Amino acid sequence: MDERYAQFMVDRVAKAAVDVGLEVGEPGCRPDIMVVASADAKALASALVDDNPQGFRPARSNTDLGSQALRRFKTTDAPVRWWHVSLPVSADTGEIAVRLDNEEPPTITVRDASRLRSNIRDDLARVIIILDVSKIGTVGFGALSDYVAMIALAQVEPDADANGYDSVLNLFSPEADRLAGLTQWDRDYLASLYRANRNRARPTQQARDIVRGMVGERDDRVEANDRQP
Repeated sequence: MDERYAQFMVDRVAKAAVDVGLEVGEPGCRPDIMVVASADAKALASALVDDNPQGFRPARSNTDLGSQALRRFKTTDAPVRWWHVSLPVSADTGEIAVRLDNEEPPTITVRDASRLRSNIRDDLARVIIILDVSKIGTVGFGALSDYVAMIALAQVEPDADANGYDSVLNLFSPEADRLAGLTQWDRDYLASLYRANRNRARPTQQARDIVRGMVGERDDRVEANDRQP
């Protein structure tokens, strides 16, 4: 990717990250998100996986979507493909809560027994995104950069159906001509996702937190508009 376009995309992803309260590292830091543009995305995806299989599927359970999803990552015809790896960490300290190669197993302090909260949460550890320049078409580069930001910051399933939602995730659908980037729905979702309690005992509990957050964002916006002269 041309350096100017690459920097533009980096800046858009970084802004979306800062908007949800994340810290962005300085140049030279170890990247957690890798975005690559290629004219042969299938070959590149296969080469990356074959070169570092444990990087895509660590020898730990529940860190990724599994072998079938990884095959799809390698073979899909989608304009953009992505792969997330998460790791369980201590909800109190952020330290990795699973044994790494050749290391002693970690000790996790149990604060209290609860059906609502866990002492462990899952954090994104690595995101790999490949843009297939032969299939991206004529979408605007700003919208594409925001699409990358959305899938980099949220663990969106590649086959998720976003039809019916005013979301940049519909960028490659036939009706997406009006999409210029992250929508208000997207911003509310990301804000609520990162404000939700990430150490909920069950995914359904976290989902309810996100929904309540999105409703709250909408209500606050309506109230603010009503106060304007």
